[in-house]
Amino acid sequence: MESARDFAPFSGLDEPMLRRALAAGEERSVRTDKALWYQGDTSSYCCITIAGAVRTIMYRADESTLDLGLFGPGDWLGTAELILSGPCACDAVAAEPCRLLAYAKTGFDRLLGLPGMERWFLGELARRQYALYSRVELSRPQDRLARHLASLAAPGSSRVTCTQEELAESIGATRETVNRNLGRMQEEGLIRVGRGLVEILDRNGLEGKTP
Repeated sequence: MESARDFAPFSGLDEPMLRRALAAGEERSVRTDKALWYQGDTSSYCCITIAGAVRTIMYRADESTLDLGLFGPGDWLGTAELILSGPCACDAVAAEPCRLLAYAKTGFDRLLGLPGMERWFLGELARRQYALYSRVELSRPQDRLARHLASLAAPGSSRVTCTQEELAESIGATRETVNRNLGRMQEEGLIRVGRGLVEILDRNGLEGKTP
């Protein structure tokens, strides 16, 4: 798969080393909506996306979901799980037709054995972990709910007409989670909850802005 040369860590390899790196993996084509793996599955391979995009979703203990975003050309998926022989940390589903270069455990070990590869992946995993921690903290159900309510209010209006079921579906949470967080925001003076509506009392506070 010569097109893999366009992406790290293959871009800096000479021709013989590139052939060794590519030979350790297996080219795969994945149709839209086909799952690469599901959260909790035993990790059996990692991959780099060569073309297309893969959507990743994590399910949390409170039954809410965290959209980790799309992984497009040049992005690696599943490396940490494969290295640690642990379960898959999220669902990974093709958002469109994809071409992947997949590495089973033995093939990935051969890839890591090439000069400079282990160091590159160590840095990549550190960057990925830092970005994930930041995203998870900013994506608590209360944060997602607050941002969503602010986006629903029409310009010049402070009233949002919606049900808790609709809010729960929109932010990927349960109705109980939405109800609990609406109560917290009401106690904080950010909103007032009525039947089928939410009145925004403090938009800056709801959006996390300092007046």
